[in-house]
Amino acid sequence: MNKIIYLLAVHKNPKQVKRLIARLKSDHSFFYVHVDLKSSIQEFTAAINDSRVSFIESREDCIWGDFSQVKATLNLINAALADHQSGRFVLLSGEDYPIKSTNYIEDFYEENALKNFIELDPIEKVWEENERSSRTDLYKINYSNQKSDFILLKPRRYKQAFKLLLKGKINFSTFCDTLQKRDIPFPLYGGSNWWSLNYEMLNAIQHFVRQNRTTLFTYFKYVKCCDELFFQTVIKLLEKNDSSINYQPMLTYVNWTRENYDNLPVIFNQDDLTELTSQGDNKLFARKFDCTYDETILDLLDEKFHNVNSFK
Repeated sequence: MNKIIYLLAVHKNPKQVKRLIARLKSDHSFFYVHVDLKSSIQEFTAAINDSRVSFIESREDCIWGDFSQVKATLNLINAALADHQSGRFVLLSGEDYPIKSTNYIEDFYEENALKNFIELDPIEKVWEENERSSRTDLYKINYSNQKSDFILLKPRRYKQAFKLLLKGKINFSTFCDTLQKRDIPFPLYGGSNWWSLNYEMLNAIQHFVRQNRTTLFTYFKYVKCCDELFFQTVIKLLEKNDSSINYQPMLTYVNWTRENYDNLPVIFNQDDLTELTSQGDNKLFARKFDCTYDETILDLLDEKFHNVNSFK
């Protein structure tokens, strides 16, 4: 059976991350973990001591909607491939959890070894015009590493950019960048940032990014929520020279449509068990979960899929 390499991007709840790893662990699985630079890695390493788990050294200060999230994912990819890992690579967050048994997940990947699973559509199909423009045509500039502390700046707004420079809101390099025309160097594609790729695809992505680093980084570093475009766009660029590339919808279930969530993904609780367990054969994981909000739903999923009464 092929190996499954889980790439985990985490920033909180070491106990929950430990639990996630415990549920996915088998003789065929390995884990590479990126801990947000703002978080204490010692809290995670103290909670998780396992020879199959590697905490990567190259860490990013991950900011919401920022290129740092793409860089963190690339760091995970580089760490796993540097260890000569192969097989199936699955990108998850610390707020994901399996909604199928470990045996089912492993059999699914074995039966679909040649397939890649990622949401991938032209951006015109993914976002309305205003949202699309805010991502691709403007400069997302962070004032700090806090979630909402940023500005979306139109290109070549010299006076506005100069005021930000004088106030110390941006540095000189960023000021110069914003004076450039915002050219989009290639067709853009988007979708969810959670994916499951085989070795051949991941290796091709790594090689392409290294060969085209300057072009990719120069554009995407100012794209809002670029983690929802970067890998999709790279895969489509690769597809130009390889028509055999195969990709299917992603395997992670997310509920974006519940009322009173203000266009945010639902954080599941014990009342959502039926919704989660009734997902189709091609949904292996779900998000979001938060053990500080409701841990009972994790207990119920464990009982359903892992014959575990409670997590110790």
